[in-house]
Amino acid sequence: MAKATKKSKAAVKKVAVPAKKAAPVKRAASAKKSTPAKKASTPAKKPTAPTVGEYIAQLEGPLARTIEAVRQVFLKTDKTVGEQIKWNAPAFYYTGDMKPFDPKEYKRDIAVVNIYKKEYVLLIFPTGARIKDGSGILEGTYTDGRRMVKIAGVDDLKSKEKALQQVIRDWLKGVG
Repeated sequence: MAKATKKSKAAVKKVAVPAKKAAPVKRAASAKKSTPAKKASTPAKKPTAPTVGEYIAQLEGPLARTIEAVRQVFLKTDKTVGEQIKWNAPAFYYTGDMKPFDPKEYKRDIAVVNIYKKEYVLLIFPTGARIKDGSGILEGTYTDGRRMVKIAGVDDLKSKEKALQQVIRDWLKGVG
């Protein structure tokens, strides 16, 4: 029995010794790099798609209907409003001519959709501080100039539609 104990202690010592690190292996340029695992508790599933329509088609239920309704409000407000996927989400921007500017100023971006929460959609206006919002629909006083509109579903959007369209039109008036 004593011999078995000595073997057990030796086995423990072998396990406790850290293994030597292998030399790094060079990968071919075309080899796929591994990506870290995603967090299991992501609040809302964010699809990846090349177009806004394909993005919305990957969503489910009320969230998809709300974002599609938001999309229609933006696109019908003015013909100079375009759409794209930016920052992994639907975004709306000005398609007309503009003077050259620093892209970090986000002068072309009207709003980006944020679906971090399943309960509501946030419309983030990166340059919302320059909009004179008489309705009070824009929320927040962020130092970087962004303002937000919270949309808690299609019915909520219907109640805010006219104010949202006015905010979009006021944003477009300030393009220069």
